[in-house]
Amino acid sequence: TYNLNIGGEIAIDRFRARAGIGFIGSPYYVDGSTEFDKIYSLGAGARGDRFYVDIAYQYRTFSEGYIPYRVLTDSRTQLVNNAVTAGTA
Repeated sequence: TYNLNIGGEIAIDRFRARAGIGFIGSPYYVDGSTEFDKIYSLGAGARGDRFYVDIAYQYRTFSEGYIPYRVLTDSRTQLVNNAVTAGTA
């Protein structure tokens, strides 16, 4: 599996802004899954003399396929696909 994260930050006086994207490889990749989870992130902050305020948001999207149980004949094997999107602040 491979992981790749790219991002940057801009600082103007006391203010900061960040953005990034990540591709997280799945060790459980099967047909019907996305090979990489995609994670997008944004953040902003302000630095004072004695304090720092920061806020961030992360959005993740991926789909996964799994086989809940195995049967003796491959033609009857059930593949379950889950598409997931989640946001975290």
